[in-house]
Amino acid sequence: MSLYENEILLEWDENKRRQILTERGIDFADTAEVLSDPNVAAFVDDRRNYGETRYNAYGISKGRRLRVSFTPRNGKIRVITMFKVSESEWSKYYGKDD
Repeated sequence: MSLYENEILLEWDENKRRQILTERGIDFADTAEVLSDPNVAAFVDDRRNYGETRYNAYGISKGRRLRVSFTPRNGKIRVITMFKVSESEWSKYYGKDD
């Protein structure tokens, strides 16, 4: 089951989006596809106190394994950052054959 079945309202810092796109070749605009992945795995990011609840979601977009860090804010999903996921990180949540 995907995290979001209905329309996903997204927001992000445009400068950060451009930076990640340039440095990593991935786009915050693909967040909706990651969160709509039927096999998405999402977890609270409690490594530190961010002053808000943050999540890491692992899913597929355009054939790529991605992790999106986000927080719900004012009825929208605020994208914090996005990473390509290594095989070892992916296997923690999905196993080696997925």
